[in-house]
This record gives sequence, structure tokens and C-alpha cells, in this order.
Amino acid sequence: LMPRVSGVIDNIVFQEGDMVAKGDLLFQLDNRPFLAQVASLESQVISAKAALSQAKSEAKRADKLAKRKAISTEETESRESILRQRAAQVSSLEAQLKLAALDLEFTSIRSPINGLISRANITKGNNVLAAQTVLTSIVSTDKMYSYFDIDERTWNKSFSDVTSQSKQQVVMQKVGQDDFSFSGHIDFIDNTINPSTGTLRVRATFENAEHQLRAGSFARIKLAANAITDQILVPS
Repeated sequence: LMPRVSGVIDNIVFQEGDMVAKGDLLFQLDNRPFLAQVASLESQVISAKAALSQAKSEAKRADKLAKRKAISTEETESRESILRQRAAQVSSLEAQLKLAALDLEFTSIRSPINGLISRANITKGNNVLAAQTVLTSIVSTDKMYSYFDIDERTWNKSFSDVTSQSKQQVVMQKVGQDDFSFSGHIDFIDNTINPSTGTLRVRATFENAEHQLRAGSFARIKLAANAITDQILVPS
């Protein structure tokens, strides 16, 4: 998680190691300089709109006078030019105000996803740089991915018909456990064989509603070949 604007951390409002929801406030930057910038631009927009209103009146009067030949063509064109300049100035200031308002909004740094948050890397009172300072990390835990490699010979022999749409079932065993208690399915198969290792990278996805799986873990994966199907066995 990185800030979108530079500033000084004013407050940290989350508990390290807790679950956070999308939109939760995590860090608050000192927003006073941003508030001042917004207020300054709002005043400039008001002033520019007043100047635009005056320019419209003068251009309208010039148009009426020009029809009666009471003003020169040069003066009429000059007032029209001023009107366009005033309109452009208002548009420019309104765009700057929108950017300043966005920067003010970005001083409240919120969680972009639901997940498990780590510790705060930066403490209160420290400066942070936009898109550079790493504040913390958040891991999405609702769904976890497991990446594994299958050698080319095995894949071609037993899984050649499998695609990511097949949802081929896999089961997983965590390190230190005796059973394969997590069930998932293949949702991604790489498009090339790694020529250095002769293996194909495959990914399986697992639901993690109870948050028993942690990112970065090692695990064992089992998957059945296409030729294997569920059957009823009758003892002899």
C-alpha cells in the first residue's frame, strides 16, 4: 500500500495484523496544506467567474453597438477575444480545483481490498512520498492461489485435455498436516512450457472463507488424471 500524495502522517487508525475491509481508513495524512490549496482555488474560481460574467456583458453590448455602427470592428473582436480568454481561465481553474480536491481526498488512505493487513512500516510524524513509500501490505484472503509445475511428459500423458475452463479438481495438504483437507480447482494453465525445466506452470484456486490459508505457504497438491472417474465399488 502506497500513498497517492506526499505528506506527513498525522494518524494511523488500524490494528496491525487485523482483517480490514475495502474502504476502511488506515492512514491519515496532515491535510491542512491541501485544504488551503482547495480554498485558494475556490476563491480564484469565484473571481474568474465574476470576470467571465463581466466579459459576457461587455461582449453583448459590443455586439449591439456594432449593429448600429457605434463601435469599431476591432473593438468588438477584442471584447470577444477577452470573453473567450475568461471562459478558458474558468475552465482551467475548475480543472485545477478538481485535482486539488482529489489530492485532499487522497490524504485519507483507505484499504483498496478486503484482507489481512500487516504492520505499519511508517509511523506517525514521518514524511511519505507519493507512489514511493510502502506504508504496509494487505493480503486478500477470501480466495488463495497455489502455483505448481508439472513436467511435460506427465502433462501430455495424463492431462492433455485439461483446460482452465475444465475446473479440474485438486486437493491440497498444508505443511505439517497429514490429510489433504482443502479442495479447489485449476483455473489457469500457462501458455508455454519452460524450456529450461521442461515443466508447465499451473495454478489452482481455493476458497478461504475461514482464513486457514496464508500467502507464501508451501503445500502439497494432488490432482487426478482425466482417465480417473468416480465409481461405485462393490466388495467381493
